[in-house]
Amino acid sequence: MNINSSPRNRKILLSDCPLCTIPFRERLIYVDDRAYICETKDKKGHKTRIMIVSFEHGKEACEKFEQYAVWKLVEIGSKIFTEGWIIVRGMTSVPDHWHLIAEDESSTDPRERELLKTISIIWKSE
Repeated sequence: MNINSSPRNRKILLSDCPLCTIPFRERLIYVDDRAYICETKDKKGHKTRIMIVSFEHGKEACEKFEQYAVWKLVEIGSKIFTEGWIIVRGMTSVPDHWHLIAEDESSTDPRERELLKTISIIWKSE
């Protein structure tokens, strides 16, 4: 895939957005016409950390898409994670492109452990 052959439904593709360009340069765990799932670049002390990213560049997503994204992360994450894991909102270093993070519940990074006490957990494995 090259940057000029982006998915048809992508309304905005920013060549300088690190999340817009991931499908052109990194291995994807899952992809469909609305979103993709890949490992995060920064593990922040976690063994496993993945994210689902909307193909549409923007800060927000509609509620229907957010529900789809959580469902898809649960489906794919259940195949990847071997121990307890969570889906979190608000732990992003790229705030201009909507995405959700799924990560194992433990981190070796002290700053990350503190953040996990304050962020919004939107799903937790049993």
